[in-house]
Amino acid sequence: SGQLVNISNRVSAMPTVLILDDDPLIALDLAMTVEDDGADAVVAGSLVDTRKLDLNNLDVAILDVNIGPFTSYAFARLLLNAGVPVAFVSGSQRSDIPADLSHVLFLAKPCSHSKVLEFIHYAVPSVAQH
Repeated sequence: SGQLVNISNRVSAMPTVLILDDDPLIALDLAMTVEDDGADAVVAGSLVDTRKLDLNNLDVAILDVNIGPFTSYAFARLLLNAGVPVAFVSGSQRSDIPADLSHVLFLAKPCSHSKVLEFIHYAVPSVAQH
């Protein structure tokens, strides 16, 4: 990985959805789902990738919990502090989530596309109006 991939060439006022997942197939599948729904997807495959992001440009984030040997908890806190709504999409257990992040939406893998889109529409109301 290493490179951030924005799979859309469009420059627009569409909401930007960050997808953090170390499984490229899952990340691409989610990115295509998000873009088909009228948002822009930014895919990060590692926590190192996330350091290149401008959090001010993100409207919502979909995070896998386990990214290689690490977890995305600290990054989730950073996003939440920056006002970016977060959901975890993970194969891990909901009970593994730290208490301070227990309010964050947790979608168990494999999760339906409709559940992910429902979260995005709730978090970023402007998307639902397309």
